[in-house]
Amino acid sequence: MDHHDITLGFATDGFAPFKKRKHTAWILLIFNYNLPLDQHFQKDNILCAGIIPGPKKPWDTDSFIYLLIQELLELADGVSTYDALSSSLFALHAYVITGFGDIPTVSMLMHMKGHNGSCPCRMCEIQGIGILDLQNRTLYMPLSRRDHPKPMDVIEYHLARLPLHSHDSFMAQAKSVLSAPTEIQ
Repeated sequence: MDHHDITLGFATDGFAPFKKRKHTAWILLIFNYNLPLDQHFQKDNILCAGIIPGPKKPWDTDSFIYLLIQELLELADGVSTYDALSSSLFALHAYVITGFGDIPTVSMLMHMKGHNGSCPCRMCEIQGIGILDLQNRTLYMPLSRRDHPKPMDVIEYHLARLPLHSHDSFMAQAKSVLSAPTEIQ
C-alpha cells in the first residue's frame, strides 16, 4: 500500500429524465474514498463516468461498462503519474473496493435474476416460496414457513444465521447456468 493509492466506489441506478417516466437512463458514478468522510458523496466530488441511454433498462449492461472496467483494471495495475511535490514519477494505483445500488441494479450488474428469482438475495441463499395459487407466480421470502401448507426443507430461517452465499456457491451456480441444456433452464 502506497500513500498515493486511491480507493474508489462504483454505483449505478436508473432514473427517468422526463416527467412522463416512460423512458429511463442509467448513470455510472465513481466515488473517491480517499476524501474525508463528510465529502465522499458531495456533488462536486462525484465522478460521472457515463450515462447509459434509454429508452429502457439496458439489456446488455456489460457492453456499456466494458471500457470503464478496462480503465479501472488499468488503474489497479498502476499508471505512471507525475508527483509535482517531489518532481518525480510514481505508479498511481486506484482500487474499486465497493459497488452498490438497489436490488434490481445489482442484480443486473451481477447477471442474477433479482427480486423475482427463487433465490433473490445476493448475500444469502434463502429460498422463495410461492403462493398456493396457480395464477400467481409471485415468490416471497418469509423467515418462518411453519404455517405454509406445502412441506419445506427449511421450517424457519434465523436472521443471525442465514445461509450465506460464498464465492464457490456463486461459481457452482454460474457453471450450472452455463451447462443448462436449454435457455429456459
